[in-house]
Amino acid sequence: MCHLGKSVLKNMGILAGVIRVHMFDQDLRINVVRELTAKYADSRNVLLDFGCGTGDFSWALREEFQKLLLFDPCAEVLEQAKERFAGNDKAVATSEYSRLHSPGTRWDVILPITVLQHIMSDAELEETLSVLHRGMAQQGIFVVMEICSDGIQSSHERSWLYKTFSGFMERGGGVAAFRIRFLLPIG
Repeated sequence: MCHLGKSVLKNMGILAGVIRVHMFDQDLRINVVRELTAKYADSRNVLLDFGCGTGDFSWALREEFQKLLLFDPCAEVLEQAKERFAGNDKAVATSEYSRLHSPGTRWDVILPITVLQHIMSDAELEETLSVLHRGMAQQGIFVVMEICSDGIQSSHERSWLYKTFSGFMERGGGVAAFRIRFLLPIG
């Protein structure tokens, strides 16, 4: 069971060792990422926000890291992230995949928050996890939030059984320590 601070726990239900988070509650998701990073990241030098969107998660963690790399292939949302971080010299926002391969750069924390579910090909997903793992610092961590379900699929978004997703993480060199369950709104 993951032990999080009362500030986060009062807003979520814990059931069978699963942290339950409403999928669209951005403030709660940011707090979960903040607390998981504080608890599990031994080093906080370099953060990679992989699929950063507008940079919400990086912004919340900006004071805790020496360097922030925000990556997103979507120019429109990346522009918003750049505006948010304007004047912050420790943040770099890019859509250039080659920037992920910078020699000597090792990420202490990698945040692919609700990003990996958009990679529909198993081969592409395994390659992405492999690239991320190769760039990870020795004691680095992934903080991953993805949609895990009973296997229902859509044409543009993947959902996994937790066991299947854990297998991808382990083949990429990681270990899935626990899971966060998103609650979808009903009605």
